[in-house]
Amino acid sequence: MFDNKQRTRRTTLKKEVVRKIMKQVENHWVYKPKLPQHLIDEYGKHNISPLLATIMANRNMTYDEYEAIKTKFWDIVYDYISKIANMNIIAEELLNLLTNRYAKFYIFGDYDSDGITSLATVKEVWPQIRKHFTPSYNQDVFNFYAPERKEGYGINKNWCKEVIEAKEKDPESHFVVVAFDNGVTKVSEIAMLKSAGISCYVIDHHEPDKILPDCLIVDPKKDANRFGEELCGSGLSWLLTIAMYKKLIKSGDNQRIKEMQEAFGRHLMYAQINVAIGTIADMVPMTLFNIGLVYHGLKNLNKDRDNKLHIDYLIDCFGLNVVTSKDIGFSLAAAINACGQMEDIGIALDLFLANNEDDYEERAEAAYSLYKQSRDITKDNKKIIQEYIDAGMFDNHYFCIYKAKGIPAGIAGKLANYISNATGKPAVVVIDVGEQDVIKGSGRCVNPTLSLLKLLQPLIKEGLLAKANGHSVACGVELYPDRIDILQERLDEIIKQKIEAGEAEIKIVNNISIDAIIDVSNVTWETFNDVNNLPYSMNFSNPIFEVRGKLVKYKRSSSNPNNICYTLEGKNGNYLDIWAWNINPDIVNKIPENKVLENYQISLVGNLSVNFMRQTAITVDVIDLRITRNV
Repeated sequence: MFDNKQRTRRTTLKKEVVRKIMKQVENHWVYKPKLPQHLIDEYGKHNISPLLATIMANRNMTYDEYEAIKTKFWDIVYDYISKIANMNIIAEELLNLLTNRYAKFYIFGDYDSDGITSLATVKEVWPQIRKHFTPSYNQDVFNFYAPERKEGYGINKNWCKEVIEAKEKDPESHFVVVAFDNGVTKVSEIAMLKSAGISCYVIDHHEPDKILPDCLIVDPKKDANRFGEELCGSGLSWLLTIAMYKKLIKSGDNQRIKEMQEAFGRHLMYAQINVAIGTIADMVPMTLFNIGLVYHGLKNLNKDRDNKLHIDYLIDCFGLNVVTSKDIGFSLAAAINACGQMEDIGIALDLFLANNEDDYEERAEAAYSLYKQSRDITKDNKKIIQEYIDAGMFDNHYFCIYKAKGIPAGIAGKLANYISNATGKPAVVVIDVGEQDVIKGSGRCVNPTLSLLKLLQPLIKEGLLAKANGHSVACGVELYPDRIDILQERLDEIIKQKIEAGEAEIKIVNNISIDAIIDVSNVTWETFNDVNNLPYSMNFSNPIFEVRGKLVKYKRSSSNPNNICYTLEGKNGNYLDIWAWNINPDIVNKIPENKVLENYQISLVGNLSVNFMRQTAITVDVIDLRITRNV
């Protein structure tokens, strides 16, 4: 285990020693096979450009699948609704309760983007159903709640007590609790609510325990066939709402159907935006269905609208003109997550759930401020962690445990992810806040040969771990402070055995997989829009290009000499400035300090993105670069 109290030892590590220890890892550029001309021609028959065809082929997406998410997506939606266990049953029961004037709903979410957007989808549509059937509707019917991280994950007994007390004061009402993005492991809490006469439903996507709560549950991971297990909580929330809406449409006459479609259309559009954010934020596998969810959500997010949405105010904070799936992951969802990380989840709740639109701008600015605070704290702690990674502090372990102090608990997951990426090993970061029975934190595992949850959960029975809830790549944990060293030894032993048995391997993959080579003259809005006809995340990764051009000049940033702006000339004679941040800064030392360079070619590898300094231009987010001189 590594404790960041050891940061004081930094002063004893001489810079010369650190430089020797640091390993400069070379990136390997790996080019995906060039798409044969007959396949380019086949895609071209459907007005798909050679570049987009190449991207699709590299991700094993056929034209029929591409067409399905665009024009046949609702067929896929209804198929999912029919195949996920209990989805239609819960939809029917909740719909009946929504039309019951005596029903009151207490809806519990999670403190991350997936949990918040799950609640936001409910808030968009369920009150509309209630209004439609109950003229005396008032907003007190719906009570939305997401806990702060310090309260722990999922429904807790203190909240249950508050709901029970509210019921005791209002015995005539029928109280209903619905848990979204949590609840499948909350057996005693659900029992507590049910014993008070409260109806309970769980909509979750996390791994269940052997004993399930005694209520109706939608969780694909509890079913034998696990159909729909790739969905996040927000995806399940959206499907449930669509199932309810579909039943409403079927139950009415033509005039009533028309009225409902007009009343709900705008709100269903908002719900699609919410589920796109939740799907990208929760880093679930990008199956065809999840691609479709994000595709249509982004389409609604980027369309021209007369009215401004809650999320538009957050988009303004980041200065985004066009929102891509990458923008969701690194900007919008990051800001929503920051509210939970910095223990101010109410800001995110208000941004998505407030009824007063005048508050949206203020809440968006507050979320953006927390995002910057979270980013800066993370950046500072990454520097500390990197020094000890370079010094080999984790080299003798197969599992990395890092005990941090003096940082918000919500930062733990980001630091764990950083360690796992840097080492290729599973990692847990816990926050030491002094004397306590258990120490809480988060785990991450980017290694596809190991499942974080399968490693940790068996150790609960061995008494080495208090809790581990989540999934294979991310989970929340509670450790016993006096048993961390034993836990470390046991985890190292388990992973070593898996490696020796050929079931796992520890390695850092430094290959950069390149989709295509393009000239700098193709770094345009036309190319950017073409590429972003599809959303990207996880296994359906953002396209990487090698961008080539003639190196005309370069200049270093006055504030940071490691940041360099390269000016490239394209085949059509155009010029483009591209900044590389801390990417091979020593490479230009071999080039004469001429204002205009001759015979130098540059290749930059990265993603196409909107230039954050000039929103009217497209640039490259540089991952790596090479400069060569023509002989």
